[in-house]
Amino acid sequence: MELLGPPPPDLLLQATRKRLFFDSKGSPRSVTNSKGRKRRPSTRSLAAAVRSDDPAFMHFLHRCLEWDPKRRITPTEATRHEFITGCPLGSTTSMVGSIARAAPAPGVRAGARGALLHSQSAGDVAAMLGRA
Repeated sequence: MELLGPPPPDLLLQATRKRLFFDSKGSPRSVTNSKGRKRRPSTRSLAAAVRSDDPAFMHFLHRCLEWDPKRRITPTEATRHEFITGCPLGSTTSMVGSIARAAPAPGVRAGARGALLHSQSAGDVAAMLGRA
C-alpha cells in the first residue's frame, strides 16, 4: 500500500482478512515493521522504490501490481508488453524481428529495455531464429 495506495473499496468488500489490515471504516491500520518504521499508503512512488524512471518498465510494473485481478496484466499480455519486446505497443514489427535486430554481440546481454530477456543469450536468439 505504501507504493500503490489502498485497494479499491469494491475489492475490500470481497477480502476475507480485511479486519487485519483495515479498520471498520475501511481505512488502513497503522502497522510498524520489524525496524520500527510505520508505513503509510501512497507515501512512496513505485519509481523511487525500484530506482527506475523507464516509462515502459514502470507501466509494466503497474500492470503487474494492479490490485484488481480482472484488470491485472495477463501472462500473454505481459509477453507482448513494450518493456518485454522492446517494441512500442501496437507496433507492426513482430517480436521475433525485434529480437533479431536487438541481439547483442555473443556473450553480451541486453539491458533492462533491450528485447532480450535476462536469461537469453545471443546464441539462444540465434537458435530461436533457426540460425544456430
